[in-house]
Amino acid sequence: MPVAQPLRDAALWAMLGAAEGVSWAAVQGAITEAQAKEELKAVTMTMVQASV
Repeated sequence: MPVAQPLRDAALWAMLGAAEGVSWAAVQGAITEAQAKEELKAVTMTMVQASV
C-alpha cells in the first residue's frame, strides 16, 4: 500500500485553492482574466520549483 505524501498533497490542495480564489476574483471583476491566469501560473511554477 502506497504511503501518503502529505507535503505534496498539501501543495496540490494549495494550488487548487489558489485556482478557486483567482477564478472567483476574476468572475467578480476584482482582477482580469489575464491577471488570474498569470497568478495561477506563478503559483504553479513556484510549487513545481519547490518540489525539485
